[in-house]
Amino acid sequence: MVSGRAGRRGKQGKVVIQTYDPAHRVIKQVIENNYAELYFTEMEERKAFHYPPFYRIINLDIKNKNPEILHNQPRTGQPVTWPFWRRTGGWTAGAVGKPDT
Repeated sequence: MVSGRAGRRGKQGKVVIQTYDPAHRVIKQVIENNYAELYFTEMEERKAFHYPPFYRIINLDIKNKNPEILHNQPRTGQPVTWPFWRRTGGWTAGAVGKPDT
């Protein structure tokens, strides 16, 4: 959902929300303009599941034109298994994780 530019300069804006679950709590809170409740419930969930702003998340991307270089650890030469790969002009291997809490 992107609504940041809807309704600029005094004109009526239109936002289209596409969802698999129209009865979801977040969708209802947005439609009802209940942003205070949305904020507090989201903050509670983020704290319970160890997400920012209460905890840190690390995103590691390593890029090289040669994918074989990304398959080996720099010092040991041992194979590395990355959670995801993508082609980006070269290759990008990456991982997302949470530091120990």
